[in-house]
Amino acid sequence: MENPRGFFHVLRMGQRALSFQRCLFFCGKGGKVDVMDCFAMKDGKCSILSGGKCGGETCHFHKTREEQAQSLEKVSERLRSLPEYQQEAIADKYYGGVKKW
Repeated sequence: MENPRGFFHVLRMGQRALSFQRCLFFCGKGGKVDVMDCFAMKDGKCSILSGGKCGGETCHFHKTREEQAQSLEKVSERLRSLPEYQQEAIADKYYGGVKKW
């Protein structure tokens, strides 16, 4: 196998062929992953999973950057809706006493 990262590579016996999108994700261009649009991808590695290897769109943590921004906005909205004493308790416990919402 001269070019193991190329699109057309030999599959071992019993190995399933990957879809075009997944093959582009795993094979990449020049060894870099640039197809996956996930908020956790930094420098071609997953910043959430300890191994750093992304599972693609089958990953339970997969979200686009836009979906992540919407999720964080919903969290902030929920925190703002709580009574003041609860907001202060959460800020003290998790944010060093600073309300970041």
